[in-house]
Amino acid sequence: MTNSIALSAPCLPRSRRTSPVWCSAHLQVVSVTLSSLRHVEQGTTIAVIGGGNMGSAFVGGLLRGGVAPSDLVVVETNAARRGELAAQFPGVHIAAEVPHVDAVIVAVKPADVHVACTAAKAA
Repeated sequence: MTNSIALSAPCLPRSRRTSPVWCSAHLQVVSVTLSSLRHVEQGTTIAVIGGGNMGSAFVGGLLRGGVAPSDLVVVETNAARRGELAAQFPGVHIAAEVPHVDAVIVAVKPADVHVACTAAKAA
């Protein structure tokens, strides 16, 4: 269902145009097909780090795919945006920090990936 990929690249900032930041020291990268998201066990908590356009699209897709709102957490640092997300996704927990969850989707700008991965690892 999933394919784990061990990355050995160091955690270095790279150009936004060439590639994202890969942080093998912080998280194990798991590639997931869209069809496998339809088979997420009930009760599996998923955090989407980043509540912008990309994060909102992930949350909307997961909800439309049948994931229960109570199984989702959106992590957003901007307080005003957290309020908007709470109105947009009733029943989804909106947080300022990454809680302990079963799975994480990082949906932030490339320059912020390192900080997001570090926060996810700490949770």
